[in-house]
Amino acid sequence: MVFFSTMTPTKCAIASPTKYETISKIHLIVAGVRLPIVHQLSSGSAADDPEGQKLMTKVPKKIRKGTPLIIDKAYEGDECRATAKRCGMRPVVPPKSHRVKP
Repeated sequence: MVFFSTMTPTKCAIASPTKYETISKIHLIVAGVRLPIVHQLSSGSAADDPEGQKLMTKVPKKIRKGTPLIIDKAYEGDECRATAKRCGMRPVVPPKSHRVKP
């Protein structure tokens, strides 16, 4: 079983903290609690779903086959689910409240 989520760990002030801030996101796929499989950094303004789809393709094939992929709601779109299936993983994600077809 692997887990997939995004964290926004830091806010780094550039110039003046009141005018400019840069936020970074860490996209992670981990096995269990302590074993990172793949990770990727993105800007705070980048959408989570496309970054997540890129990351899924980087998971080693021997880990992918039939593995449940527990996904954060930020990645629950149809395209992200389809990418997980194409990679050989089974997406497990709670649907957002406005989702028509779970």
